[in-house]
Amino acid sequence: MARKSDSDPDKWVMAPHTRAKHQILQKYLAAWCPILTRWNGRIVYIDGFAGRARYHDGSEGSPQIAAKKYPLTCKNLRRADRI
Repeated sequence: MARKSDSDPDKWVMAPHTRAKHQILQKYLAAWCPILTRWNGRIVYIDGFAGRARYHDGSEGSPQIAAKKYPLTCKNLRRADRI
C-alpha cells in the first residue's frame, strides 16, 4: 500500500477512532490537569499521534484540543508552559 502524501485530503478525514480519542483527551485533560499541577505547577504534554492541527472538514485535531483545554483547566500555569 502506497503512503499518502501529507497534502492528500483523504489522509486527513477524521476516522471514528480519532473522534473517540479527541473526546477522551478532552475529558482526561479536564480531570487530570488540575491534579497534576498541584505538585509543581507544570505539565509537559506530548502527543505522539497528533497529526495535523485541523482535519479536512474543519474539525480540530488534538493539538488544538490540548491548547484550548490547558488554559481552562490549568489556570496556574505560566503562558510559556502551556504548550
